[in-house]
Amino acid sequence: MNPENTTIIAEKLEELIAAAGSKVEQAWPYLMKQAYVEGWCWIGVTVFVLCIAAIMLVLAIKETGDMEEFTGPAGVAALIIGGFMGLGAILAGIPHLLNPEYYAIQDLLNIVK
Repeated sequence: MNPENTTIIAEKLEELIAAAGSKVEQAWPYLMKQAYVEGWCWIGVTVFVLCIAAIMLVLAIKETGDMEEFTGPAGVAALIIGGFMGLGAILAGIPHLLNPEYYAIQDLLNIVK
């Protein structure tokens, strides 16, 4: 990002803050808490999806009777659902926990618009 864009963004943010007034100070702690809550919700979704995938894997192993030959539909579905959905949920949740200020600012800008 070049310095001109940074200056323009800073000016726009100052205008938005001036327009919002003291409401920003009142809303900020709640927006920070909300960012953490959203992050933990996504982590919870990840755990839930991985549990469902594990249950499907166990069912697939019982279906075939052998751990090495669980190539049935349930085994493949467990790997696909567990892998992609679990990865997607964890990638959505971790940024909320690592950088809640960013998501609080996003929510604040959406409110001010």
